[in-house]
Amino acid sequence: MTWEQMLVELNALVGKGGTPLVPWFNGKYVERIPYREYISGEYHSEGKQLKSDQFSKLLQRVRENPESVRETPYHLEDEIEAHMITVLSHVFAEVKERHLLDHTTKIADDQFLDVALVLAARFHDIGKPISRILKARGSKEDTESIVQYFAYDGHHVSGFNLLRSILTEDFMKKLLPDYDDTLREKTRLATLLYVYLHQRTSVPKQAVVTLREIILWASDGRISDFLDNLNLLLRADRRGSITLRTFTAEPYKDVKKFGDVPEFAYFGRSSSSHDVVLGIVDMLTRHDDIWYILPIGAPASGKSTFFKELRDGLAKYGITVGKVSYDTTRLNMYKKAFPESEDMPMNVLYEKAHTYATKHLKQMNDEYNKALAVARKKYDLVFVDNTNLTKKNKRRSLAGSSKYGLEIFFDLDIDTHVHRNLNRKQKGGKAVEESVIHQMYMLTNPPNSHENVHVIWWRQEK
Repeated sequence: MTWEQMLVELNALVGKGGTPLVPWFNGKYVERIPYREYISGEYHSEGKQLKSDQFSKLLQRVRENPESVRETPYHLEDEIEAHMITVLSHVFAEVKERHLLDHTTKIADDQFLDVALVLAARFHDIGKPISRILKARGSKEDTESIVQYFAYDGHHVSGFNLLRSILTEDFMKKLLPDYDDTLREKTRLATLLYVYLHQRTSVPKQAVVTLREIILWASDGRISDFLDNLNLLLRADRRGSITLRTFTAEPYKDVKKFGDVPEFAYFGRSSSSHDVVLGIVDMLTRHDDIWYILPIGAPASGKSTFFKELRDGLAKYGITVGKVSYDTTRLNMYKKAFPESEDMPMNVLYEKAHTYATKHLKQMNDEYNKALAVARKKYDLVFVDNTNLTKKNKRRSLAGSSKYGLEIFFDLDIDTHVHRNLNRKQKGGKAVEESVIHQMYMLTNPPNSHENVHVIWWRQEK
């Protein structure tokens, strides 16, 4: 396939309707943004507070009269789709010039980073609409609205997660039929990393360093080439901007500053849970200081199921694994307070236990930390079975201590999460509302190798 043919195929996959967003993107969940402020009935802005009725009126005005919303001028184009296409044209022109391409030149295997760059340019701001927040200015009588894109951790995080669901196996095969599975996996991962790292206002230089092992794998060790492309994306994205932040390979030379380089292992869509267990065994033979395993994934991503396979698999090597989780702590607390609850259906029990623990938060945290300390003494490894989506979540899961561990990132699309959660609900097991799945999925930060934490990235298909 030539570069021009790839661009035609990309446009065909995107379709006339624009960016191929997951089905719920244009539905009711967009109206729930910003989640925290909207659900709590309060909206904080510049030290002021809008009560729920004021916020509802503001939101209604925006829906009825979109012209009343002034776009924050991060770029010169009027809308996000137009901006992404403009950035794509800048990047594609430079990539063509770089390779002196003509209409018969095929995309070479060693050009996969440039393919990832083109994809990232097309999708880099895909997370903006889903992460938008409304901000009020002026008096209560004459309130002006502007749009900003820093809900939660920023649009680079929501863009990263939306793209995980778009760049499916089928999508990548149609786009890159001449690449083998490994090259398509590397292209996909490099694209995700470009989108995650492109927001200069939110990603410090150290973020590139803490992701270094993942970048090393995704770039085939070509760190400088990877960062050159990231800078090209930044330049295309910030045309007309006064300032420009760039990334260099310099931080990678100062490894001692960030501790020993941890390990990173990638398991593609064809890998089984048994393969991942063997990968963990392999890591443990070289790192006997690992004491915990931290799974990262929204509800119904397969964390608890994997624990059972991990526990049985490591037992063959004489390695014991215990599990702690907030869910178990809540259940134990509730059953102790209400012994008659043993006969409740599991989904009802989980809901009541969660409500009870929320009212007794200090007790719940104390009980959880106690269980973590006991498990650490009793077992060789502790499987910390919480969602662990953000840095704050991870700190809380580990009671503040995050050194000497292994993170496992469950990389799968949103539809699979929803389908698995629905199966749980139909079987009367632990399930959450579909809107919660979407919210938590969008919060997910990719793993990084901070503080001697090793990483396994496990991509799964349906």
